[in-house]
Amino acid sequence: MRILLDECVPRGLKRHLPGHEVQTVPEAGWSGVKNGLLLARAKGRFDVLLSTDPRRGISAKSPRKGHRNSRPVREVE
Repeated sequence: MRILLDECVPRGLKRHLPGHEVQTVPEAGWSGVKNGLLLARAKGRFDVLLSTDPRRGISAKSPRKGHRNSRPVREVE
């Protein structure tokens, strides 16, 4: 799976995702790129965008039960 980590996600998370192609937004050269444009750039290059930023258009009605800090993952369509 090709995963794009948003700027707000700690870079160290990469080492906890073995077996996946993981790149950060800054590594992709997209630092500061805003919501819709970031998703447009990621389309076709990544399968998911992992973000903790609620402005990225990622919605969740509520965190998963028992996981207070869980965050949704956005599929790049």
